[in-house]
Amino acid sequence: MAQLQRSHAYPRPLVTQVLALGGFHLAEAYHQNYLALHQTNPYIVSHDLPKLAQLRQRFPTLYRVLP
Repeated sequence: MAQLQRSHAYPRPLVTQVLALGGFHLAEAYHQNYLALHQTNPYIVSHDLPKLAQLRQRFPTLYRVLP
């Protein structure tokens, strides 16, 4: 969070509260690797791919493509 604030990646301050994770449950199988399996889905194309491109541009040393 501090790194994002310092980078001025967003025009306004971040207001997300970061808390310890209370538990984790895997999503159903059809949700796994959704972006990789549905890259032409209209939601993925209009929302997720532009966000990923922006992250890759702003944080090139931190961004990596997972297999």
